[in-house]
Amino acid sequence: MLLILGIAASIVAVPANVLAAAWLSGENVNIELTPQRTLTPDDILLAWAVSTPLSLFGVSRGLRIVRKGRTLVLFLRRFGYDDAQSAVTFAVTNTIGRSWRLVTLDDAEIAPVGVPTGTRWLFRAVQLATAAIKGIANLLLRIFPAAQLGLWVIVAADLVRVRIWEHAHSEKAWMAVLNPYLHIITTTFDGKLPIDAIGVHLPGAFAVLAVIMAGIVIGLGTALMAAPVAWAIGAAFLFFFQFPTDAVLEAEQAKTREIRNEGDIFTAASVVTERSRRVFGPRLVVLRVASSVWRQTVSRFASVSSVALIDVSEPTENLVWEIEELTLRARTRCVFICQRERAEQVVAGSLEGPFDDQVARLLELDEILAYTTDRRGRRRFARALRGKLMSMSTTM
Repeated sequence: MLLILGIAASIVAVPANVLAAAWLSGENVNIELTPQRTLTPDDILLAWAVSTPLSLFGVSRGLRIVRKGRTLVLFLRRFGYDDAQSAVTFAVTNTIGRSWRLVTLDDAEIAPVGVPTGTRWLFRAVQLATAAIKGIANLLLRIFPAAQLGLWVIVAADLVRVRIWEHAHSEKAWMAVLNPYLHIITTTFDGKLPIDAIGVHLPGAFAVLAVIMAGIVIGLGTALMAAPVAWAIGAAFLFFFQFPTDAVLEAEQAKTREIRNEGDIFTAASVVTERSRRVFGPRLVVLRVASSVWRQTVSRFASVSSVALIDVSEPTENLVWEIEELTLRARTRCVFICQRERAEQVVAGSLEGPFDDQVARLLELDEILAYTTDRRGRRRFARALRGKLMSMSTTM
């Protein structure tokens, strides 16, 4: 609510600051809204005094509150194991993605998750609307000077024609050439379109360009005079929405990142951590990591993450190292998840893999969240994971 209030106040604060500055410099800032209502300097100063601090406080404090709950989670699982990525991606999309931002290492199977689709469509529409308005403005800015140049070219061409072909020497002959153009200009300045003068000759072409220029001016003037408040609000709305639109596009581009050497690790950790706190940030960042720096990447991102989410469905040597690194050496808070059938086998002690005993020993006293890949199971797991992360965030 503070953020929305701050943005709404900013729409008033921008023109209020301009008018207040104009009033301080001695300009007349009385604005007649209706025949019965005039915006006086007292009204402008009151709007300035209220809207400016409200916009600054609302936006800064609102963003701080919204970003406060953003927590980075490191998600580790065996590469190529689709069940874990399916369950966690469902949870990111439906329950935990708003407050917890995940980062995982890539095996070319898991898909990154940017901002929600509805948010992306909304700001894409704003971007298209802004681009359309800019395109129309640029077109008008190109048409107007081109038409103006065309007017001078036509008049010059007619004068050259008279001089060369008719050999006019008297002042009356020149005025006879200029009279049609002067009539068209006079008619236009009187607020009438010189449509009657249009024809297949030089004054007719001159009239066409005059109609185009007058149409642009009259059309824009009529639109602005008919609904000045609506135009001002619309312009401010598009102006302020352009910034989050850029943030949404940046978040979509930042949902994947490559790490080729140790230098890339620290840069990626800094960038991902900073973007995880933004209002519009990728909800699941996928890191494409070279195998030579895989362990260093895990250690570094564990140090900047509040929680590590580890899938233990497929015990491997790498999984044993990850659990030991994060629980014994790095002391990172961990949430362990496992495919339901595999979890039941762990409880029954019926696993016979080469690393099952080591994983079972490391997780002897830890809680494990089980998941299934059916829709109902994914929903249940998503709620359980959200509850687990919430309970851990209250004790951080």
